[in-house]
Amino acid sequence: MIEAFPENFLFHDILRGAAPGITISELASLEGPAENPWRWGLGAETRLEIAPHAQPLELRMAIRPANGQTITIYLGDSPVSPGKIPLPPSTTPTILRYWPSLWNQIGELAPLDQRLLGVCFTELKLLHHEFANGKICPMPFTRKEIRGGGPFVPCCSPWLTPDYLGLETGAESWNGLQAQALRESVLNGSYRFCRRDICQTSYFTYDELPQLSNPEGEFFLSPENLRATHRGELTLPEGPSDAVITADTRCNLACPSCRTEKITSLDAEGAARIESAKKELQSIALRRLRIAGDGEPLFSPFLREVIQGLHQYPELKIVELHTNGILLDEDTLRKLGPGAGKINRLFVSIDAATAETYAQVRGGDWERLLKNLRWAASLGLDSFVLMFVYRRANFREMPLFEKLAKDVGADSACFSPFMPWERAGGLSYKEEAVHLPGHPDHEEFLALLPQK
Repeated sequence: MIEAFPENFLFHDILRGAAPGITISELASLEGPAENPWRWGLGAETRLEIAPHAQPLELRMAIRPANGQTITIYLGDSPVSPGKIPLPPSTTPTILRYWPSLWNQIGELAPLDQRLLGVCFTELKLLHHEFANGKICPMPFTRKEIRGGGPFVPCCSPWLTPDYLGLETGAESWNGLQAQALRESVLNGSYRFCRRDICQTSYFTYDELPQLSNPEGEFFLSPENLRATHRGELTLPEGPSDAVITADTRCNLACPSCRTEKITSLDAEGAARIESAKKELQSIALRRLRIAGDGEPLFSPFLREVIQGLHQYPELKIVELHTNGILLDEDTLRKLGPGAGKINRLFVSIDAATAETYAQVRGGDWERLLKNLRWAASLGLDSFVLMFVYRRANFREMPLFEKLAKDVGADSACFSPFMPWERAGGLSYKEEAVHLPGHPDHEEFLALLPQK
């Protein structure tokens, strides 16, 4: 099996062993000037075999016929035209064959050469997609959102296209039809289901994928899943190592960007979703967990129970808690017992830098929040980040928000655009999305947007 090809190489380099796993039969000796060498085919049939590959390739070839000669070229069982022939990722060998029709006895090209002239191979090139730059997003191979049913989501739902979310999930989400389609789009470089304008994920080359076998790393691929990914397989033998819990909508606030009223209890459908999420979580050998919820984790009885039991996962290395901060205090974490000690990354969503704006966009207790933030800074966590979703109502406070993060002892301030959530509290996305060109406040927004 080939794990990766060099970025590009001349065809004669294949014959000299630069690309293991490629087999060529019946080719003549090297011809042409040194800067542009080629190989001619020999015999009644010439066969080129390229071993299974996970990245798309491009074979460049040209016909150099003598008078009256024709060439029939087949890729597998299908005829193809010479030139640039794309070779999609494949888990089986890619076979190219061709037959020249006449002996080359006379002609301008090689009048004394009694060989069968075939195809001039010039280059085999690794294709790079402009978005991922030839790299792989690790999320579809490592992470799964636990939502108690529904589609396979390894990242944020708004980062995926409506076409993807409308695909059939299949019998089970981790290796179902939807997951396979997403992984295929990553491996072939198209990323056709991804929202490229808002994606924030880091990517890895095939050569860098073994780094993901480090249990201490951001993402973890088990040896079995790593080998499957290298082979370009769309179903993985082992489950995810990374989970995001978003099954519970209960929250102590009713932010207009999220909902029109507080959700403090569950209906029958919500209760069933929680039970399904519990079973799903128990089946995963967790190494990384993001406790986000569709509401507030420290308000949700289900997620509080999850936090209490985190010490039961010995391989769990990274625990991210995403909270609005109102319930984030010493008494709350003490009640959550030893499991809370696993939390080493904290993300607090605030969306404001003053009490007045906070009352408008969040509606919580500003002074209580500030007290909790200063206490959280004393915990010595690996990461403590304040989150700000900018929209028309708050974007002018972005500079003040950076100062707020420093004042309370946070490591950084993170800014992201307002997105059209399903429950967006009746807000108009068109009116609120100041990050979109054409919005009346867009130019002012750009002037205030923090530099990366």
